[in-house]
Amino acid sequence: RNWETFAHAKSSQESALRSVLQRSVDERDETLRKAAAEREGELAKINAKHEEKHDHLHEALQSSLKKIERSHAPKLNQLEQARTTELKQAQAAHERRRHAAEHEAETGKRELALWRDSETKDAEADYEQTWTRLEEEWREFMPSAEQEMIELQQARNKSCLPWSDESWADFVAGSPDASPVGVGWLPIDLERLEGGLPEGDSRFVLPSVRSVQVPLTLEVDGVASLLIKAPREGRDRALDTVRSAMLRVLSNLPAGKVRFTMVDPVGLGQSFSAFMHLGDANDLLVSGKIWTEPRHIEQRLADLSEHIENVIQRYLRNEYASIEDYNRDAGEIAEAYRFLVIADLPTNFTEESAKRLAGIIKTGPRCGVHTFIVMDPKEKLPAGLPIEDIEDASIVIEADREHYRKTGEVVFLVNDEVFGQHELVLGDPPADALLTTLLKRIGEASTDASRVEVPFRAIAPKEEEYWSRSSAADLKIPLGRTGATRRQEMVLGHGTAQHALIAGKTGSGKSTLLHAMITSAAAWYSPRELEVYLIDFKAGVEFKTYATNRLPHARVVSIETDRGFGLSVLQRVSEELGTRGDRFRALGVQNVAGFREAAPDEAMPRILLIIDEFQELFTQDDSIAQEAALLLDRLVRQGRAFGIHVVLGS
Repeated sequence: RNWETFAHAKSSQESALRSVLQRSVDERDETLRKAAAEREGELAKINAKHEEKHDHLHEALQSSLKKIERSHAPKLNQLEQARTTELKQAQAAHERRRHAAEHEAETGKRELALWRDSETKDAEADYEQTWTRLEEEWREFMPSAEQEMIELQQARNKSCLPWSDESWADFVAGSPDASPVGVGWLPIDLERLEGGLPEGDSRFVLPSVRSVQVPLTLEVDGVASLLIKAPREGRDRALDTVRSAMLRVLSNLPAGKVRFTMVDPVGLGQSFSAFMHLGDANDLLVSGKIWTEPRHIEQRLADLSEHIENVIQRYLRNEYASIEDYNRDAGEIAEAYRFLVIADLPTNFTEESAKRLAGIIKTGPRCGVHTFIVMDPKEKLPAGLPIEDIEDASIVIEADREHYRKTGEVVFLVNDEVFGQHELVLGDPPADALLTTLLKRIGEASTDASRVEVPFRAIAPKEEEYWSRSSAADLKIPLGRTGATRRQEMVLGHGTAQHALIAGKTGSGKSTLLHAMITSAAAWYSPRELEVYLIDFKAGVEFKTYATNRLPHARVVSIETDRGFGLSVLQRVSEELGTRGDRFRALGVQNVAGFREAAPDEAMPRILLIIDEFQELFTQDDSIAQEAALLLDRLVRQGRAFGIHVVLGS
């Protein structure tokens, strides 16, 4: 029942709602109609007013335009006339400038044509003159160029003289011509060389010599070090080249003036074993042996470093730029050249060895120390030994890697921008028999050459200098030479330098030294400055000449002396020591110089007591030996204060 009531009420409400909604729609439509009509009316009024104003404004605009046209017409005419006038003037100026430009252009063309013709004639004249001059220069140059190529070929033939040449059989060691040492040569054909010969002009007469073998050489006054970078397959060829260079160095430099230090850690000495024939004559020529062990290599490098230090500090100093300059002045005492030869660097080289080698490579050439090195480029060098340092100081030969990669054949090139474009031909090594023969000859000649003879004139005074020295302060007796220009002197009378002991085996030159000492002292000092006592216990007559020719300085000259007479001479000199002691005490002086000042008119010469083979005094244990020992002890200990100096030879 409630639902029916509710449904009836709901239906009534829905009907009322529809009625209300309809009335609302009708009212809305009516309102919109009225608003539209009202809007249309208002728009009509506005348009009417606008049209009226528009017509009014148009009329005013037309009136204003007529007024403006009437007022601006004269101005416009004036502007038109001015524009026309200026345009005519501009056209006239343009025509004048155009005519002037055309005239100037024509004049320029004529002048340019004249200049071109003149320049062309000058250029053609210069061209012809240049060609004429070039032809003349070519004709003048060709003979000298041909001669230079001939000389290059001769230099190649000389520096790289084949070991098979018959002249080697007559080789005489010790008489070198100091020519460059040939390592190989570069065959150059001018016809194949780009830019080598002029082409396409008959005015150039081509040279008759069109190919040359340029020698690759080492020179001790230039670059004498050699570095060969060879792979394992080229090692034997590289070592052949080094051995050949070593032999040529020996044959091209004075006998005895080449010394090798050889390092062969891989070959254990086999690589350079033939050169040990030099050691049979003189171990110094090969530094004793071929070195293989790390500690020995390091020691030999230390020896070379010390030698370089001595050369720099004793010989070169600030006086000589290089050992070559020093040797020119040194003459018979010229310093030997040293070559460090290394196979298979860096095998068995420690870091310390590498540092020493770097120092030798850097400073050695100036001091006459050069290197021959064979190394595998694949091997890494130790720290402290840059490959650049070795290359900068050496002529570098290396295998052509590209050629080897393509063909498997090892050929060598020079590390040079120009000559590196040509294959290097290495000479064949000497046969073993010839190598041995030449090395033995050179070794024998080196033994003779090692006996340096310095002429006595090197230490003798000039005529006006005889007897010119005073012995008041000391004795300075020139004995020989040291360095290129300095004398080596024996100085007695300073500090502990009071006496001398000369020792040497038979034949070593003791007697020669004693003669030089006695003669030099007698030449520089007068008998008032120096007295000598000469005792010779040898069974000979070494000192006889000083008695025969009555040396004025000699108080005693004893030859084939017996022990008793020798003792008596010691006693006599000891008595002189006592006498001088009394005189010195009486005058209150302590040395010869003080005595000379206190008693300038009294002679006080220094005494030089020379006893050769002095050990003969002590061959028997008797009273003579005992007293001689006491006397010698006294003379050595006390004699220095009284100007008595003892020289003993044994």
